[in-house]
Amino acid sequence: MHLVLKDTEVVKLLIDVDLNVNDRTHDFYTPLGLACFHGHYDIVKYFLSENGKTLDNSVDITIKIQKGWSVLHAACVNGNIEIVKELIDVGCNLNETNDDRVTPLYLASCLNGHTEVVKLLIDVGLKVNDTTDKGYTPLYLACQNGHYDIVKYLLDLNGGILNSLVDTTIKDSHGHLAFYTAKTNKHTDVVRLLTDAGMNEAEQRSTIHAIHAIKDYCFIQ
Repeated sequence: MHLVLKDTEVVKLLIDVDLNVNDRTHDFYTPLGLACFHGHYDIVKYFLSENGKTLDNSVDITIKIQKGWSVLHAACVNGNIEIVKELIDVGCNLNETNDDRVTPLYLASCLNGHTEVVKLLIDVGLKVNDTTDKGYTPLYLACQNGHYDIVKYLLDLNGGILNSLVDTTIKDSHGHLAFYTAKTNKHTDVVRLLTDAGMNEAEQRSTIHAIHAIKDYCFIQ
């Protein structure tokens, strides 16, 4: 089935003859996961319509695929917003994490800059300050990759009151703020946004100095 996922009618035929729609490829993709990843909306919608039926081949939307991704991760990474909406409607867990503690929002915001998907996920309740296993927030990763529109959207959520919703003070595992990664990666337009929102380089420098002081103290002890 994985080889014919572009053809909805063939998929329907295979399901009609009781092909197992929850089989996985060598890298753990289910047919639903692949359809979500590649943006095959009609096929995803058909798969989801099988849910709730008392059939052996009803589609399991909870199966994890590669790297612990959910099907929502697979849809978000390529910005397939209509599929994302369908998955949300059937109850996919918005805040489910993969093996690296990454939620769908991280994939939507930090890899390819899918602004509309980011807005949708946040509108329906995805947590904006959760961190990965490296301490990265969605804001941090958007800054790291220079996604200006997403950074602006996240900062605007604060309504002019710094950290009222999106916390700009969260540091990664090395003690770095979002400001640091934006400047290090030379995203000057993003740095300007952060500065206008009240973040500054002095705060980053003081944080780094404090970390070094602690390390030096521990070494001396």
